[in-house]
Amino acid sequence: AGLPEDFVWRQVAAFAPPEIRDGDVQQHPVLGYAILQHDQPWSLEHPKASAQASQEQRLLFLDITGVNCVNCRLMERTVLARKDVQEKLAGMVLSQLYLDSVPGIADAQLHEQILEHNRTLAVEMLQDVTMPSYAIVTPDGKQVLAIFPGVDPSGGEKFLEFIEAGISRWKQNSASAGTTPSATTSSTAKL
Repeated sequence: AGLPEDFVWRQVAAFAPPEIRDGDVQQHPVLGYAILQHDQPWSLEHPKASAQASQEQRLLFLDITGVNCVNCRLMERTVLARKDVQEKLAGMVLSQLYLDSVPGIADAQLHEQILEHNRTLAVEMLQDVTMPSYAIVTPDGKQVLAIFPGVDPSGGEKFLEFIEAGISRWKQNSASAGTTPSATTSSTAKL
């Protein structure tokens, strides 16, 4: 608190590990282990997030990240913290796929199981393990609608375009299939 929020400070602060406080990782009734970021739950257990997205017919937002990822912290503290980005994400089921270590998971077997799943999914779905990477996926988890690799040099404008492109592609796919997409706007209730 009280530290500068200028460009130079954000670059330096990105070297710090994620700000995960006691209680930030909790057992969510639907998402399994979840971490609270920017007042929204992000599932750490992708299969549970995917099942929820499918059940509610909501887009699935994947954040490929790592505990030891400087660019991930930079995106979390700048782009993902933007109110307009948060409003767009509020209509989706959010899932973080940690590739190096999963915070807040004390059970060693579950920790390794989640890591293996995340690594396999990143390779199979995105053909990449760049951290950070972001993907918008259909509710059934079968189609990647949009991918955003790396850091957004525009400070969030290109990231918003990526989100809009994913939502638009899903609406187009739904229209051609004769279904109506639901839960893609920020008016959708949060989990």
